[in-house]
Amino acid sequence: MLFLQDVVAKEFGIPVSEKAKKSVLKLFLEVEIGKASLPVTPSEVTEEILLFFKLYDPLKEEIRYVGRLFVKGTGTPEEILTKLNLLAGFAPGEEIELFEEIKFEPNVMCELVDKKRTFRASQLEDGDIICFQKPLPVGTVKCRYPDVPSFLEYVHNLQVARDEDLRQQIGKDIFFDLVDHDKVFSFRIHKQTPFGPYRVQGASLYPPYTLYGGASHLYTTIKVARDEDLRKQIGKDIFFDLVDHDKVFSFRIHKQTPFARFKEEVARKFGVTVHCQRFWLWAKRENRTYRPDYPLTPQEEAQPVGQLLEVLNKANNVNSSSSELKLFLEVEIGQDSWPVPPPVKTKNKILLFFKLYDPFKEELWYVGRLWVKLTGKPKEILTKLNELAGFAPGQEIELFEEIKFQPKIMCVPVDKEQAFRDSEITDGDIICFQKLLQVESVKYRYPDVPSFLEHVRKLQVLNY
Repeated sequence: MLFLQDVVAKEFGIPVSEKAKKSVLKLFLEVEIGKASLPVTPSEVTEEILLFFKLYDPLKEEIRYVGRLFVKGTGTPEEILTKLNLLAGFAPGEEIELFEEIKFEPNVMCELVDKKRTFRASQLEDGDIICFQKPLPVGTVKCRYPDVPSFLEYVHNLQVARDEDLRQQIGKDIFFDLVDHDKVFSFRIHKQTPFGPYRVQGASLYPPYTLYGGASHLYTTIKVARDEDLRKQIGKDIFFDLVDHDKVFSFRIHKQTPFARFKEEVARKFGVTVHCQRFWLWAKRENRTYRPDYPLTPQEEAQPVGQLLEVLNKANNVNSSSSELKLFLEVEIGQDSWPVPPPVKTKNKILLFFKLYDPFKEELWYVGRLWVKLTGKPKEILTKLNELAGFAPGQEIELFEEIKFQPKIMCVPVDKEQAFRDSEITDGDIICFQKLLQVESVKYRYPDVPSFLEHVRKLQVLNY
């Protein structure tokens, strides 16, 4: 019997304990990240409460989710201001205003939070939402919606219906209220398009957007793969390599847009602040595999998207007419379970990706990635690999390097006593591992990673 938590563990690569398991209709999955940037068992809930945070920008008129924090009921908001600034990507001492989002029906209720008053005294509890923003300096440019309450009130009222829609629907499709908004005309407009009349003045950062792609040659499609995509796809949609780029989120960006501006779009979409993002370029190797090759340099990121694409296409012998850029977004998690700036990339450090194989279930899935020293040995990371897999720290495991799968499978054992450099293992390489099978153990159809991958490959050829 497969329990809900087992499905979650397989889907996201998070081990669960053998407790009574219960399925409910709607769940929030809380995942805490430890010092090794890996999922750990959530701490026991005592006097702490879990709060969720949104960040509002009055100049851009945008609000977005930035994360969650456990706080003490007896603590005060001013004690977490530094963490909130970290979530927002602000300087540690940036002054910010806090508002509690209480309700939105029938009217918006969003009240200022007293930073010196305890959470308990402010009647804040698990699941409550705090919105925050930078206060507007005196004499600054006037904003239509200068604070969170005024913006939420605006959004709440931003529902437009026409008299024609009311006449067509009332008494036929509906009898109460005025209109069914699912049946009125809708516009598909880019999120960056201004609400009022739009004119391009001078060297505008955003050239005019086209509704029907008539100027497609002016745009670049950037496909961003993340750890979440690898967890979802490996063992289900794919078995070899790391990701199917046709199934990851893509951005359609004007070629003149600075790459730094693209990173701001990524921050809004994925909730990862710009200084915590690092992008890797994918490269097709001579053996036909496709792996993260190297992180973009500051010089490369200083270019407009279109110019960067041309440089990379030329360097990698890609068709110059290609308007598609494929990237891997590396996000490192710190001790507070929040994204932190990525570690400095040196010649002696390489980024490896890991898959776990279970010969009993005949299943293979992605469990994470690790930075290792080129001069280091696999035996030095066995404890971390066991932690990734949810095994006991001393569990004996076998390691295999997934080298290629065309025209034939090549997956070879990794010598745990030999340095990664001597084994010619480099950035973007894939290591598959499994429990070491005992000689007297039950016989399996595919007892190790190579035999399982060979089986999968034959099935693919047969189906083709």
